[in-house]
Amino acid sequence: MQEVIEINWDEFEEQYLPEQNHLDDNASLDGTLLETYGDELAYVKTVYKTNPERVWTCVDDGDNSVLINGFHYVNRLGYIITKKPAEPNKYISVV
Repeated sequence: MQEVIEINWDEFEEQYLPEQNHLDDNASLDGTLLETYGDELAYVKTVYKTNPERVWTCVDDGDNSVLINGFHYVNRLGYIITKKPAEPNKYISVV
């Protein structure tokens, strides 16, 4: 069973070190959000193939936008790549 952990954005930045979007100087979420199409999605998929724990998905849960670890399609708004990987067997939600 996965352990569920909820953290805030500041804790996320400090613990996982999100990378800047090197393909778009005007990216959302402090310049870290990658799009769900084109070159940005291709980059996310490349990272996911070799380091899946470094990929995070920003999703719309119906009421809010939430960042969760992993590569997800449903309700996705974009992706973030971190320098430090998420811990295995943990579901992390950044609210």
